[in-house]
Amino acid sequence: MSAATVIQTLNSFDPAKCSGELERVQLISAARSLLAKATTPFEFGGGAKTTKQLAELIGADPYFLHRYLIHMVACNILEQVDGNTFKQTHLSEGLTVPTLVSWVDYLYEFLLPLQLGWPGYLKKNGLKEPPHSRDGAFQDVFKCPGKTLFNYMEEKPEAGDMFNTYIGGNVGHDLEKFLAKHPGTASRLVLEDLPEVIERVKHNFFHPQPIKGARAYYLKTVLHYWSDEHAVKIFESLKPSLVPGYSKVLINDVVIKTTDPDWKTTGEDLAVMMVVGSLERPEARWKRLVSDADLSLVRITSHPAALESIIEVELLPN
Repeated sequence: MSAATVIQTLNSFDPAKCSGELERVQLISAARSLLAKATTPFEFGGGAKTTKQLAELIGADPYFLHRYLIHMVACNILEQVDGNTFKQTHLSEGLTVPTLVSWVDYLYEFLLPLQLGWPGYLKKNGLKEPPHSRDGAFQDVFKCPGKTLFNYMEEKPEAGDMFNTYIGGNVGHDLEKFLAKHPGTASRLVLEDLPEVIERVKHNFFHPQPIKGARAYYLKTVLHYWSDEHAVKIFESLKPSLVPGYSKVLINDVVIKTTDPDWKTTGEDLAVMMVVGSLERPEARWKRLVSDADLSLVRITSHPAALESIIEVELLPN
């Protein structure tokens, strides 16, 4: 059966046609299994291993470890070859990718403490958005008044390393992909970051842009970490370097849908509100932000399979 047929069948399915509770439970189980099978594969190999072999690898008691292995089989994370032998699935292989390992660390070190502390923060401050990136739930939970998430990570390098691995920061993945796909397009590609993060071109985007007159300035998931007030300041630091009619600011960020929303982007919206007092912006909010910075929003380009869009911005015409 083709993927298109499966998608059509799932979209047309009516849950009311389940013959009873047993069939409904079986349907849910099959859906979970399908989700695990459809997860993007990462090829690592290694083959099937017994509980004893796995226990020896990590220095665990086999009986203790077996209880977790069985649970992972039930969750479609591992496949059980026989009673005591297990092998990886696409899902478990994906969970070994360094960015996802760091995401789990980020989840437990940052997001879960913030979620636990969020009700208390709202009780003290009212049911409203945090007023500032330096005065929100993060400062309340981690006891760092007046400091942003990024100030906190500067003082705790291990937290910064974890965050940069999770987001894939400071490496230049997008520049490398662009160069591979369009090798003759640009004569010069420059990766900028804070000096403590990378030694390519030292730059703080609240300071004047050092590269003047570039064809494009690319901001990859930058502005969703900052309030409108701070985002305008980032634009103001960039504007003097733009050439009218030539330079573009390409913003690679979420444009959150106000109807038929996607749970991943709405979840990210709540996460950045808790962590940095910011937001994922809908189209109207992006237009307002660009207008507040006295810039022109040319177009927004989206793809149904992508969470993020490209927002093209330029100087206002004279």
